[in-house]
Amino acid sequence: MSSYDSKMDMALEAKRSGDYEKAIRIYNELADNTQDFTQLQEIYYSTGKVYYLCDDYSNSLQSYYKTLFFNALQTPSMLNDYICIFYDKALPGVDEMSMMRFKMFIQNYCRHIGHAIVDAVLIDKEPAVIYQYVLSVAGRENRRTQAFKQRHNVSDNSAPNQAWMDQYEDMCFNKGTDCINEMMKQIIEKVNPTLLRYMS
Repeated sequence: MSSYDSKMDMALEAKRSGDYEKAIRIYNELADNTQDFTQLQEIYYSTGKVYYLCDDYSNSLQSYYKTLFFNALQTPSMLNDYICIFYDKALPGVDEMSMMRFKMFIQNYCRHIGHAIVDAVLIDKEPAVIYQYVLSVAGRENRRTQAFKQRHNVSDNSAPNQAWMDQYEDMCFNKGTDCINEMMKQIIEKVNPTLLRYMS
């Protein structure tokens, strides 16, 4: 196992145990010591999740932005996929399979980014709703999950009804989509500004 893989495993174990400060410290050390775009994508994606679990929604969003940025540097064709899907444009060299892969990839980001935005607003109003998402990300036995539960006085029996949970997930996805559009515009300006003409 490489040193990189070993440290990523250490960070993941720290995250699973609820030691988020340690996980972030390891991720930051890894990011400072690599120029590999694939590794940087993985590092910042993982960091974004950990910052979210720390209720640090601003740094979570910044980490997800960096993930998208390094992904665009690694695979510039994803920018064309984005234009085709979000602006309904036909660009040469973009096929259905490529767009499908990108759509699956970006939907995951819409969800995570949307939660970082919406939960920053709802954390004091609807902690029981957010607790259900924290459970899905970190697990019931995680130290920080238990801390969240105590801090916001949430019980395992206080789950909101399914209709409200569905509305909450839709809200997160829509907010995440809007944010990704802003992020992708900034990334295109830096990586391939010639594509800006298709974004009107």
